[in-house]
Amino acid sequence: MQKYILDRLRFDQPLSYSQMLPKGIESSQFMYHLRLLVNQGLVQKQSRGVYTLTHEGQATLEYMSVNRLTSVRMPKVITYTLLTHKGQLLLLRKQKEPYRHLIEPIAGKIHFGEDAPAAAQREVHEKLGLSIAAPTFVGVADMLIIKDAKPLTHMTVYAHKIELGMLPSPLPAHTVLAKPNALPLDQYLPGTPELIDAILSAKQPFHLFIRAVAKS
Repeated sequence: MQKYILDRLRFDQPLSYSQMLPKGIESSQFMYHLRLLVNQGLVQKQSRGVYTLTHEGQATLEYMSVNRLTSVRMPKVITYTLLTHKGQLLLLRKQKEPYRHLIEPIAGKIHFGEDAPAAAQREVHEKLGLSIAAPTFVGVADMLIIKDAKPLTHMTVYAHKIELGMLPSPLPAHTVLAKPNALPLDQYLPGTPELIDAILSAKQPFHLFIRAVAKS
């Protein structure tokens, strides 16, 4: 019922209570769901007794299809920031599943309303305690990781790089300092070696599609 109300307002607002009430539905039941949407901040009642979507309601519908009851699962949007220092890479060993103990550049989700360079700076500070200048944007990669013949992870990656003037001392926990191609490929998060090679060799911004397979 709540999805029905949101969809009605998606196509035609403002609407009065009587305009939204479906035939055959008890008024008390409908009002219960309408009040829930108002309490959640998705719908608001205007002074004329009509209802409209709030800003939050409009933003929520951006991720919901008309013919689906739940939001559509979408690729997560993240930053990869490759930190270099005198020919070496400062990488991070993941501490959480599904890729626990595997290595990747400094990565993290871009927050809603945040631009990619700012997200990269924030993630480096949160994970390593380092404050860096705005990193250089080098490209975008669509990464799809398959496990047991099914998609496990799908990411849109905004890739950046920056040369550090000096390394933190001591090195933060769970970091790995290594030269490019020095570590066995199976120590990396799937698809990461291809992306690191692209970042290091980029002469202009790239757009890649990387399909990798995770071990079962």
